[in-house]
Amino acid sequence: MGKLNFYRSKVGIQHEFGVRRKLAGKEERPFGHAHNVVGVKNLFFVRGCNYCGPDAATTKVPKAKIDLTAAFNEGCNLFCNGGNYGEAIKAFNRAIKLNPKYAAAYNNRGVAYEKKGSLKRAIADYAKAIELNPKDAVAYNNRGAAYIKKGDSEHAIENYDDAIADFTKAIKLNPKYAKAYCGRGNAFDKLGSSEQAIADYTKAIEIDPDYAEAHHRRGLVHKRVGENDLKKAKSLGFVEEK
Repeated sequence: MGKLNFYRSKVGIQHEFGVRRKLAGKEERPFGHAHNVVGVKNLFFVRGCNYCGPDAATTKVPKAKIDLTAAFNEGCNLFCNGGNYGEAIKAFNRAIKLNPKYAAAYNNRGVAYEKKGSLKRAIADYAKAIELNPKDAVAYNNRGAAYIKKGDSEHAIENYDDAIADFTKAIKLNPKYAKAYCGRGNAFDKLGSSEQAIADYTKAIEIDPDYAEAHHRRGLVHKRVGENDLKKAKSLGFVEEK
């Protein structure tokens, strides 16, 4: 899978490209080089050398860093290639053991827990990622999405309020974060705030005109609002002239 398609399709996971990765028919690059973290759309990856990504220098690093990156990358690969979430969690556990302050590993483990349906653990990991890196818009966005799922499963309105707060923080950190606008729109829609939901979906579409989910959800809200208006008009005795 190309790098562009990878980070567009695997939203939420923060991925480190570059270590033991085969690209464009080139030989595998051995462990032993580090990369600068770069944010693109909804995830992070690590730029590397010519084998791993453009315009980035390589730097020799200690074995501890190599082991840490290896564990982290293994978790990402397990998650993305076949959705082996249980094994991915084990790999992220190893990364966290090697570096208890590795915010991205907590975020990614949270995504894996969420995929397994363990929302409580997912939310706890997102919270830890935020604690370690308060400027991480991705973790705020992921926790907001988890709160929506929690609200759906528990029928608890306060979870939607928590989701709105997290999406709003993500947007503050990254005003061009289309997914956060769409997520906040979903939360507003759950609360019956149709106008605010439509406004957020519209903003998401302005940022990313090809954002299919935002178009779909805005259309659903428009349809529901229109149907409600028609029912109200009928109840008031309106009859359209022919």
